[in-house]
Amino acid sequence: MKSPIYEERLELLGLIASETLGIEDLSEHPGVLAALEAAYDAGLWVGHSVGRGEEVCVG
Repeated sequence: MKSPIYEERLELLGLIASETLGIEDLSEHPGVLAALEAAYDAGLWVGHSVGRGEEVCVG
């Protein structure tokens, strides 16, 4: 059983894929899913760092 947070995350990524990329089923596009998950994680990391007043160095 997957956690509710993980399910919500997949739902959000699915919505982004559908509305932005025109992809209805992310399970058919594992590379796109991996890229969206990486971008989501990076966004969380940057948001957390900025919220704490830390400098963020990406790259």
